[in-house]
Amino acid sequence: LVKEIVETAPVIAAVRDYVAAEPRRVTIVDLCCGKGYLSMLLAEMLPTDRVRGCVLVDNAWPRHDVAVQDKHINPEHLWGRYADAWPVPLCTSKIDLKKRCSLKALGERWLSAEEGEEDGGVLLLGVHLCGTLSLRAVELFNSHPRCTFLALKPCCLPPPVHARRGDFFEIGRHRFAAADVAAAGGFQAGGVWRGPPRSHLAARFERWTGHLLQGIESGQGGASAVEERRVQVRGGFQNAFIFAE
Repeated sequence: LVKEIVETAPVIAAVRDYVAAEPRRVTIVDLCCGKGYLSMLLAEMLPTDRVRGCVLVDNAWPRHDVAVQDKHINPEHLWGRYADAWPVPLCTSKIDLKKRCSLKALGERWLSAEEGEEDGGVLLLGVHLCGTLSLRAVELFNSHPRCTFLALKPCCLPPPVHARRGDFFEIGRHRFAAADVAAAGGFQAGGVWRGPPRSHLAARFERWTGHLLQGIESGQGGASAVEERRVQVRGGFQNAFIFAE
């Protein structure tokens, strides 16, 4: 839990600055949110008159019409008797970002329709997005003009299967070989690392974040950058945050 909270801190700071400068009301879409710590913190910290609500997107949520099972993230802290306790409305959305049909549904439901003159756009957040999920976040930002802000913290690299197949990744107008970034390795149950020494992957991770940055289409007057924030220690190298407007 402490690790997750620490890694949200740079994103929270950037969102607070953005909302303070935006007089209209924004909608926050929290990709691969897990239990929703980032959105819960933002709901308590942001001015309620500037935020329409937070959409917590994760494939592990149960559908609203089914009983919660062991395979689900239990939404008890967000639904039912707790729903009215949050200063900002929190809504869960069961979406699998690896499926094109789900990306389309997410775009149509939350990223496309403007809410009139008072609409401040969508803040698209992705903290700890593993592998190719970071590509999906950039695609969503590029494809929907209503997404006015992106905060992305990539996690593990794409798996080696993409390199073995000779895949190329394409985001925006940028195309690159999977072999340039793909690598084995990841954390297993109990926080145990399985794979090559983490320090050996640092160069690939730097290339990965560079490719993601090049794929972002900020549009006229927009900007994007990779910023280093020291949130990992003891061999951790994933300290890059990508921000775009």
